[in-house]
Amino acid sequence: MGDELIFGEKIYISSARSAEITGYTNDYLGRLCREEKILGKLIGRTWYLEKESLMRYVDERHITAMEAARGIGCSNDYLSRLLRKGRLKGRLIENAWRIEKESFADFVKARDGKKQKSAKSAPKTTWDTLLLGVEEETSPAARTPVSEVV
Repeated sequence: MGDELIFGEKIYISSARSAEITGYTNDYLGRLCREEKILGKLIGRTWYLEKESLMRYVDERHITAMEAARGIGCSNDYLSRLLRKGRLKGRLIENAWRIEKESFADFVKARDGKKQKSAKSAPKTTWDTLLLGVEEETSPAARTPVSEVV
């Protein structure tokens, strides 16, 4: 059997091919199918995973390096270098670096902490918006222009 099967209108790829694409192990992908976190079919001794379901699972847990770079105002190459050095957790999936959202949040907090020490008046960033889609609350004083405060 090949690496790809079609059931109805859905494309299923073998766990071996899925492992190559995502960097997850065959065993882990099989477990995700058994736990019904990813749609899959067991054919013989091989799991076939529904491709859209697999990529949705990956997208829920990762942010692309390009999106992350845009969000924090640095280059994609800089984040890729941090990923290769192991300073950020992530993986190369379909020729694009994807950073684990939790690892990225930790990195941003540490980075913001260093910036806050060096520049006390630095504005707050909206990392929660980038990672979780949650808007940060700002105090009324933070929204008031400086000219009105004085």
